[in-house]
Amino acid sequence: MDPDEKNPPINVEPDLFYYTRDRNTTSTTTSTTTSTVASSQSSANTVHPTQASASDSTSNPTPDSTSTSTSSEPPPDPKLEQYLAGQDSTGRWNTYKIKLAQYERDEKNLTTLSDLIRTTVGPNFLDYLFHEHVPRKLLQTLQRVAKPSTAALRQLIESDIERLNSGPRYLGVEAWLNLYIKISKKAEQMDEPPSEATTPYLIKHLVQSSHAINPGFYAAYFQPSQEGTLNFTLEELINKFNISYTPPKENRVAYPSLARESTDPQQDIPPNTTSDTNQRRKECFACGGNHPVKRCRNLFEELRPDGWVVNEHQERRCQQYLKTSEGKALYQEQKKHFAAYPPEKPTLEPSSKKRKASESPESQDPESPHLSSA
Repeated sequence: MDPDEKNPPINVEPDLFYYTRDRNTTSTTTSTTTSTVASSQSSANTVHPTQASASDSTSNPTPDSTSTSTSSEPPPDPKLEQYLAGQDSTGRWNTYKIKLAQYERDEKNLTTLSDLIRTTVGPNFLDYLFHEHVPRKLLQTLQRVAKPSTAALRQLIESDIERLNSGPRYLGVEAWLNLYIKISKKAEQMDEPPSEATTPYLIKHLVQSSHAINPGFYAAYFQPSQEGTLNFTLEELINKFNISYTPPKENRVAYPSLARESTDPQQDIPPNTTSDTNQRRKECFACGGNHPVKRCRNLFEELRPDGWVVNEHQERRCQQYLKTSEGKALYQEQKKHFAAYPPEKPTLEPSSKKRKASESPESQDPESPHLSSA
């Protein structure tokens, strides 16, 4: 449902008389009335002029009244009229019942949609919808009061672009693909969106980022995307990616989260324990690193060695984790533990842990410091 549609369809209850009246009787009555009016006009010609003028002024309706009565009736559908004229009384009645059932079904769907909008909207905007129940009007109201400003929209797009640059290995393929659509839709609401949010740029970015996880897709569309000769929309290109994409391991569902693949040595995995189980046990819910959350140096400064720097992405993740009830409780509990039993200050390992400048953020070890030239 598009709230900006100029002429939206209206669900109108079918009129019983309109569907069930006999079209043949109507035409006969019309012809009889016409002949009667014609004979009356011919007889009126023999009346005295004064009487004729008086009768004309009395019997003939004014143009305003005629146009008003005609405009109040909706224009009939020629195809429906032709169909009903060829039906008997049973056929017209059945047609009415079909139209009525369709009307009731649409009304039920509209009510369900209205309830969905009203129950899922944020509490800050619920008061604006108190007296409205029509779904289209609900969406139009929300569009007026809940639409973000241009500055806020630009900030949301820039945040999504930063997430997009993390790549499918970190986000997971499904979330990564959906992020392209989200950025594109948000950019459509701006007169001058960021260049990174335009469709041509997103198409190039999609093809280039697919090099490692879908080589066939990359080989087929890289050159046309660079030359600007790729005649596909972003949605069509994502659909082609889905068709050609093959999960990296057997017995895995489509769109796996590649960030969850373990890169630890096999000796770290206990006997009789699968790698997926061990990975879930070790994954940090705060920063996403391969360590328990209670040992997260990005979350707890007491565990950080001298020279440890938390990058912006992991800092945001930790802040989001602290907003959850589980994260807040664990953080407070661990803080009390550190206050009672201060941990030994770790030392930063030598350059073997340092990242290469050419490595992408998703391939960097979350246990190593995030150094920057700044």
